[in-house]
Order: sequence, then C-alpha cells, then structure tokens
Amino acid sequence: MTRANDSRAPVLYEANVRIARDVVNLRLWGRGERSSALLLEHEISQYGGMTLSQLFAFEKNTRLAEFCAADPYGEHLRSQYHTLANVLGQSDVTRGEAGSAVTRRQNIDGVRDCANESELYEFVAAVIEDVGGTSFLYRWIHVEEKTDDISNQRCLLGCHPGWMHKYIHRVWYMNDPVLEYAKRSVSPATDRQLEVSELHWSQIDAPKYGFGHVAVFPVHLRKGLIGVLQIAGSNAAAVETMLEAPKRLLLRDLATELLSWEVRNIRNEAASIYKLTPREIEVLRIVSAGGSAANVASSLGLSSKTVYRIYAQIDKKLGSASITKSLAIATEKGLLE
Repeated sequence: MTRANDSRAPVLYEANVRIARDVVNLRLWGRGERSSALLLEHEISQYGGMTLSQLFAFEKNTRLAEFCAADPYGEHLRSQYHTLANVLGQSDVTRGEAGSAVTRRQNIDGVRDCANESELYEFVAAVIEDVGGTSFLYRWIHVEEKTDDISNQRCLLGCHPGWMHKYIHRVWYMNDPVLEYAKRSVSPATDRQLEVSELHWSQIDAPKYGFGHVAVFPVHLRKGLIGVLQIAGSNAAAVETMLEAPKRLLLRDLATELLSWEVRNIRNEAASIYKLTPREIEVLRIVSAGGSAANVASSLGLSSKTVYRIYAQIDKKLGSASITKSLAIATEKGLLE
C-alpha cells in the first residue's frame, strides 16, 4: 500500500513480480530530509486477499544483503534484488541528518513529526535502546469487523530480517498468540503472561531470532485497526522491567503514537484520493450522528434539494450508490476523524 504523502522520500526502485498465486511488490525509498536510513518496502499480496508488508530500514548495503538472503522468495526475486543492488551502487544518495536521539527519547510526541517510516524506525530504535530492548517489531494490523480476520498487516522491522520472512512464509500469522491477545486486550504483557505452550512455534523459533523474551504493548484507537509493539530483551528480568513505571508509560505512549501516525496517514491518503470538501465532510458528520436530510438542511441552512445534490456529489466521489454506503466508506478511511 503505497502512501500518497508528498513528504515521503523519493522512490529509487520499484518492481512487481507474480510468484504462483501471490504478487510481491518491492519499493526502495530514498533517504528523507531527516533520516540517515534507506527503506525497503517488501509487500506480498496473497491470493486470498491478505496483504503483508515488511518495512526494513537500513544504512549499510550489507544489512540489505541480509534481508535479501533471508527471503524465501529470494530465488524468484534474484533479478530484482540484483537490479536493486545496482541502483544503490549507481545512485548518488545523500544522507539526511538524523535528529537528536536524546530529544527523540524524551519526547514521544516527536513521532508526529516523522514524514516516513525510515524516520519512524530511527525514532523508535532510539527509544527501544534507551529502555534496554535488543530488538523490536511494530505492526499496524487491519482487521475485518465482520469476520475478525486480518486483511492487512504492515510491520516496521527492528530485528533480524529473517524473522518476519519466516513468519510470513510459514503462515504463522494464522496462529499467532500475540495477535490473538492484541485483538482482545490493550494491557501490556510479557510473553510468559500469554501462557503459550512450550511446543508452540513462537517458543521454539522466536529465540533463534532474538525474541526469546518479549514485552507486548497492544493499542486500539478505532474499530478495525490495531497496533502492536513487541520488544525483545536480553532476559526475562529485562523484559519485566518494561512493564514497570516509568518504562511502561513511555512504551504505551510510543505504541499509541505509532498507531495514531498510521491513522493520520490513512486519513491523509483518503483525503487526497476522494477530495471531499469541508461542507461534504460536515454533511457526513451530521448523517453519522443519525441526522436525516431535513436535519442536514436545518443545521447548514440549506434547502432539501441542495442537500440531496450534495449527497449525490459525495456518492460519486466515493463510488457508492447511497449516502449510507458513502458514510461507511468515509468512516473506514478515517475521513470523519
């Protein structure tokens, strides 16, 4: 899902490859104004409709080589990865200036100033290091309300690149205790508190990639969208301290701000696509509150004929057949927030 964000860094390389019934999209984003890292977006659109994206920030080409080598689709993408390496070798990519790590650590509100995921990565990595974390993942998860199924999962990687490759390839997201916990709770927890069987894949394989001891911070801001911050520690005691004040409050705030960042991106992307006017947004807000066409007319000082004309304009922009369906689309895209 490419972001329609004017402040994003430039795309240096992009490829689209069909592998069996799946489609893999690769995008290499250049450095932003305040970032010292490049970002590789690896997105798999599966036949069943689910989309899984990995957002991998790196400063050295050796880190990118590790990501490519760990990819189960590496053989299928050999040509694309080779071209990507050539692009990096031939491009005059100017380093940005990273912000003060101390400032970032002390001010979680700074997440709002991040223009793209590479800046987010550097911000989050600084905070995680400060609290004693060794690796991290942040996942933005879109859940279908009717089925409770995950339709889209975007993951900011702050760990060994092989972990999420394996997680996706083995379809472990279909049986992930962290995701199931995050769907029903917003309380921070350690992996021990999730009471997962020792024979579960997460207990057997996760330690190999640095996730033997983990703290989980789930966040819910609105229906259908969940954020999950997972932080690995060197041992169980280190992880338990992350659930104590003041680290607990700091990390919950961080998880919340990261989810809010995604909500704003979704809203901005939708606004740039649908281009609803302020008056059309206000009409939808009145309808959302249960208002009828007569209520809209009274509230905005319009005639009923004008209100129905506005309804038609909204329906056309959102590609729907009724104002009720338009309201559902606008709500899903965060246009009314």
